[in-house]
Amino acid sequence: MAVHASYTLHWLSKVPEEVQDKDSTAWNKGRIYYTRASNEVANADAAQFAKDMDNFLNFRAKEIVVGGMLLVMIFIQDGFHRSQSTGDFLYDELGSSLMDMAHEVSSDII
Repeated sequence: MAVHASYTLHWLSKVPEEVQDKDSTAWNKGRIYYTRASNEVANADAAQFAKDMDNFLNFRAKEIVVGGMLLVMIFIQDGFHRSQSTGDFLYDELGSSLMDMAHEVSSDII
């Protein structure tokens, strides 16, 4: 039996509540990417990722046959800061464009 887990593990299942709360120190000011966000935003995202990964592994554990294995590779170097990403500018611009599109669609619906 083969198990395949796609590249989607890097996406969060939901936006952490504290990132959406304007009164929270982790509020991300409506951005969808956190390249230049505060450590509080990064910590909230990391905590959500830990919950998501725990769920993912628990669900996969129920699917794998006895003696089977699941290989998960996550490559984040210790001490690597999110702003060092080579694609940070691209992601910031893409995030800004997606937010503009979302606002445009939501104003058309209202």
